[in-house]
Amino acid sequence: VPEPRVTGGQLSGIVLRVDRFGNLVTNIDRRGFDAFAARRATEVEVAGHRVAQLVDTYAEAESGAACALFGSSDHREIALAGGNAAECFGLARGVAVVVRLRPDGP
Repeated sequence: VPEPRVTGGQLSGIVLRVDRFGNLVTNIDRRGFDAFAARRATEVEVAGHRVAQLVDTYAEAESGAACALFGSSDHREIALAGGNAAECFGLARGVAVVVRLRPDGP
């Protein structure tokens, strides 16, 4: 499994797999993310698509909206609330995922 890389103000990873619900499971785990972000505000982009909602659970996401959360494997996932993110965005294993520190965040 390739390790995510930190360069400047961003953490770069990839989609490792697509689960049966169409969620994009990345190689960015919670420990690496926490060390990078250190409680600062972040934004997520997958293959050029900005993921607007960062949530703790699927229930917090607005229906039909793309969101990012830590799944049961404790890895960052990109999901589509009530839908299939892989099909909606036309994405698959190996695509780039970038987490950036938000300049306006704490």
